[in-house]
Amino acid sequence: MTMQTIRRLHYLAMYFIFVFIGIHIYIVWRLDSTEKNGLMGSIFSGYKFITGKE
Repeated sequence: MTMQTIRRLHYLAMYFIFVFIGIHIYIVWRLDSTEKNGLMGSIFSGYKFITGKE
């Protein structure tokens, strides 16, 4: 492998990780906003809403 190929693979892996992180954050935000139980927000605040189902 040449240095150019290694560099290209490195950049592709880096962009894949950035896209994965962005999609992951969006999915977590979407889950928290649709379920409205505060599960993901409790990771940051320490408080969770208790509903009648739990």
